[in-house]
Amino acid sequence: MTENKCKILFICTGNICRSPLAATILKKKLNERGIHSIEIDSAGTFGMYRPTPPDKTMVKLATEAGYLLNGFSRKVNKADLENCRLFICMDETNVEKMKTMLPAKAHHRIRRLARYIPDRSVRIIPDPYGGNEAAFRLAFNYIEQGCSGLSDILSRFITQKERLSGHR
Repeated sequence: MTENKCKILFICTGNICRSPLAATILKKKLNERGIHSIEIDSAGTFGMYRPTPPDKTMVKLATEAGYLLNGFSRKVNKADLENCRLFICMDETNVEKMKTMLPAKAHHRIRRLARYIPDRSVRIIPDPYGGNEAAFRLAFNYIEQGCSGLSDILSRFITQKERLSGHR
C-alpha cells in the first residue's frame, strides 16, 4: 500500500462485472473532486482460472456513461487483507466470504455498497453475470448510486480532516 493512502477494495464474486465497475466509478468521482489520497482497487472472492477482462455488457454500459472500464480480474490476496482499510462488498455472499478471510477484529472494515444508496430498500447489488442487459443495467445503476453516496461521505471526511490538520 502506498504510504499515507487509505486503500478501499471493492469485492464481488468473479471481479469481472460489479467490483471493477465500482472501482472505476469511485476513482472518477473522487478525481473529479480533487481527492487523490485514496487508493481504490477491486477483487473477487472466487478466483478465475486466468485473469479475465471485464464483462462486455458492463464495459458497454460503462462506456455509454463515460467510464473507462478495463483491467483484468483477480482474487483477493493476503496483501489486500493486510493493507486495505475498507472492503466494500456487493452482496451477502461476498460479506460472508470476507468474514472467513479476515480475523473477527477486522470485520468492522467490511461494508455493503448498497449501504450508500439513498433507497434503503436496496440491500445488495445483484450479480448480473449470465443475465440479460436489463440485469446489467440494474446493477450498473445501483453501483453508480452507491459510489455517488460513498464519494460524498469520503469527500466530507477528507475535507474535514484537511481542515483540522491545516492543509489545503
